[in-house]
Formats: sequence, structure tokens, C-alpha cells
Amino acid sequence: MSFLGFSQKPLALNQESLVLMDQEVRLETRISFELEITPINKKVRILAKSTKNLQEALQPILVKYGLDVTRVLLRRPGEPNALNMEEKVSTVAAQRLLLESDEEVKPVGVRNAATKPCL
Repeated sequence: MSFLGFSQKPLALNQESLVLMDQEVRLETRISFELEITPINKKVRILAKSTKNLQEALQPILVKYGLDVTRVLLRRPGEPNALNMEEKVSTVAAQRLLLESDEEVKPVGVRNAATKPCL
């Protein structure tokens, strides 16, 4: 929920209703799912607008961990087939997904020492 015209910040659902007096409010559906990033053995909860597709929802995570969208596989546990990254996030609401990659994942901010000249 957010105020229109004043702020795009979400409102806490436990706030007093008086804060909404004489205000226009817009409700947006958010989709949540759990993502297990197998190359780094990390689990994160993704919360995205229902209008986004999987690739758009995962983009910040891919950037953060230096993963290339063309070299990752997104799938449901126990299913061999990859999910289509163009599908809406609503197709995976409240599910657990695996993000696998064939590339080596390096911690953020760490550069390959071989590409840095030694002085």
C-alpha cells in the first residue's frame, strides 16, 4: 500500500487508519518466493511486483553475485526442466526455486588477481 502524490513508500499494515484520512491509496500485489542460489549455498526471499517477470525479479540478485542471466538455470526442486525467465512471477508464488550456474561465482567486489597488474 502506498500514498499517491506524497510518497511511494509502503505503509505498514499495523498503522492507525487515521494516517490515510483524506488520502488516495493504491494497493499493489507483491509476489514472494524463496530462491536457493546453489553456487554459493545461499537462500534469499524474493519479493516482486506481480507485473514483473522472473528475469526482472532476479536481476538485482544476478548482479549482486556476478551471475550472467545466459548462464544460469532456474528450476523447481525435483524438476529437470528450466523455468522460462519470461514467465510472470505469479507462476512461482510461495514456491522454492533453485538457481544454478555453470560459472564460478566470485564474492562481490573481488577482482580476478590475474587481470590486475602487479607493481
